[in-house]
Amino acid sequence: MQSYILENEKMRVTVMDYGARITEIYHKSLSRNLVLSYATSDAYRKDVNYLCATIGPNANRLAQGVFFLEGKKHQWETNDGKNNLHSGKYGLDHVVWKGAVEEKRLHFFTTQEKPFLCAYEAVFTLEGESLSVEYFAEPEEPAMLNLTNHTYFRLDAKKNVLDYSLQLYADFYTPFEENGIPTGEVRRVEDSCFDFRKARTLRVALTEKPKEHDGGYDHNFICKTAGFSPMAVISTDDLTLRISSTAPAFQLYTADNFMWQGKHSPFAAICIEPQYIPNSINIPYFAQPVYTKAHPFYQKNVYAFEQETQ
Repeated sequence: MQSYILENEKMRVTVMDYGARITEIYHKSLSRNLVLSYATSDAYRKDVNYLCATIGPNANRLAQGVFFLEGKKHQWETNDGKNNLHSGKYGLDHVVWKGAVEEKRLHFFTTQEKPFLCAYEAVFTLEGESLSVEYFAEPEEPAMLNLTNHTYFRLDAKKNVLDYSLQLYADFYTPFEENGIPTGEVRRVEDSCFDFRKARTLRVALTEKPKEHDGGYDHNFICKTAGFSPMAVISTDDLTLRISSTAPAFQLYTADNFMWQGKHSPFAAICIEPQYIPNSINIPYFAQPVYTKAHPFYQKNVYAFEQETQ
């Protein structure tokens, strides 16, 4: 495994070729890493949390691992109960990408023959306190492409993120069945524990969560506006993170079932994963993650940090 570094006077970003994973977003003034990371290469090889990895060809859950494309049935492994999660054995998270530093950017390349013949590129750019992550994918034939970045943010030295302030630019979310697959309904966040249109802490919002939905968040929200637009704002006492993306939706994950350093560590971090609605390939009235050589996949995510003045 090899790591590549971007650095300026304010931050240092380290990305590993294994899974094109962010292993460090180091804020120099605050003297801390703002993402969770493992201490050894072996820990990354054994990772089951998709820690800070590039996820694809398809992020999130796929019902029974099945979908149809151009009249052809595709059956992927079921590695999450009866469903496929994060593409299973095809996952880009356990691929060793070819890395290069070009014009103050980190470029990572890989090509897969299965499940689709497709060339992938991930580009990381650091400007001031902002990190942009761009994903490109060009398939040789029509393909389901729904990439995301699965970075686990922990912006301070506390053991959990329950007192982080969260604002989401989303009026709607997609309820799901017990197995994590969306029902197909689109529901308003108003008057619910999913309403983060105004900033509030996770701890406060969770007091409104129905008993049948105990635990944290692992839910998909629909972006308020199309195109590159604000997605989320996460704030602590001394730092604010603003996330924007071109993706049509995003997954809020608060690591409820997270195993960290050998023990169950719910709320150890927070993830905002730009993507399509889970299983949208099987729900035709949702935006479709289907791309071709003439219409390749592109996604841009920007993570803008701002230190709060005391």
